[in-house]
Amino acid sequence: MNLPELQPSDRDLEFKERTFDEISNIIQGWLFTTNQPHRYLDKEVLGFDSKKSLGFRSMAVLHYLGLKKEFKGIFEGIEISDAIEIMKNDSQDFSDILEFLNHDKGVIKTLREKVSSKDNKFKNNLKDALAHLDQTDSPPTNSIGRNEQALLRVHLFGNQREKQCALCHKILPVNLMITAHIKPRRYCSYEERVDLNIVMPACKIGCDDLFEKGYLIVGEKGLIQKHPINSYSKELDIFMNQYDGKKYDGKKCTFYNKLTKKYFDAKYRMLEKNSKKNAYEPLYI
Repeated sequence: MNLPELQPSDRDLEFKERTFDEISNIIQGWLFTTNQPHRYLDKEVLGFDSKKSLGFRSMAVLHYLGLKKEFKGIFEGIEISDAIEIMKNDSQDFSDILEFLNHDKGVIKTLREKVSSKDNKFKNNLKDALAHLDQTDSPPTNSIGRNEQALLRVHLFGNQREKQCALCHKILPVNLMITAHIKPRRYCSYEERVDLNIVMPACKIGCDDLFEKGYLIVGEKGLIQKHPINSYSKELDIFMNQYDGKKYDGKKCTFYNKLTKKYFDAKYRMLEKNSKKNAYEPLYI
């Protein structure tokens, strides 16, 4: 079976608002039936008045995953297990969708086993870490993404109260720290998403956004530097050259090692590729 092209969108608001089961039911209703349009899914799965929601919420979830109209009912009459095998054998990466169709072999289960196995106090650490998350890092009750992020956060921070930022090297309270993906999550394979080396601690007061959006790069031997191709306003340049110009330049990322190097290299290649396509735009991926 030739599957349509996945066309994921960048809008993730509606996706993040939904529970694991809601997303799973939306995907199944879209892929395995021809009589469950967006409005039906909004009403029957999400409990919204379809006359007011117009099916937008379920549509936004599906579009975030890349499931446009071409996928509607494509697996009708096919067992879920068979559909999973078809998607696994396709040249495209269906790992996001498979996560919601196969509950027993997903990212969350694998991460939980990995984190738990390395820490005998896992449950206490998880409870403590979640208790200190602020509104930016919501507790893992709403979606698979939050569950995954919470587990990775426990891996990085445990029950510590302070942590050193991998980029600016400042030691800050953990509620000012982000579990930052080195390589953007949406471009990670299943194997990369369950690799505990995919993340690093980055502070919210500059470093996380600057790295994510490509203003800061971690280059050869882990050296941190401003991206030479990106554009910088005067104010941003001043901010990035705080502390006598030594805020970043010349420092090494504390999480750069032989296990994380491939992820930093992948991020850099993505930025370079994007810069060639959008020569006058910020290097955001």
